[in-house]
Amino acid sequence: MSKLAFAAIGALSLTLPCYAADVAPMALNGYSFVPKQLRTAVVVDQGGRAVGIVEKGEVDGSGSPRSLEVMYPGGREHQIPAAQASYDPVTNLVVTDDVGMLTADALTTRR
Repeated sequence: MSKLAFAAIGALSLTLPCYAADVAPMALNGYSFVPKQLRTAVVVDQGGRAVGIVEKGEVDGSGSPRSLEVMYPGGREHQIPAAQASYDPVTNLVVTDDVGMLTADALTTRR
């Protein structure tokens, strides 16, 4: 592809609107700070099913998120590492694939 074609594609991409909703959630361990609304976030699984709410979190020595404690309906709690969660500040959702959390949720819903 020629330099002119690359320049045209680049110019076109600058004219297309980019909305916050189009941006994927950021890995929670990629934040260098704890987002303000994180403590009120809803936790969902990879399918988008709500499984709990953020109860509290832990930070490392530099102030970055280390883990989250999630509360399920019925009061059960589970801690997930920040590396296994993503956070979307626009929707205030934490998305996780933490298998332990999902297993604990399944046990809670059976009762």
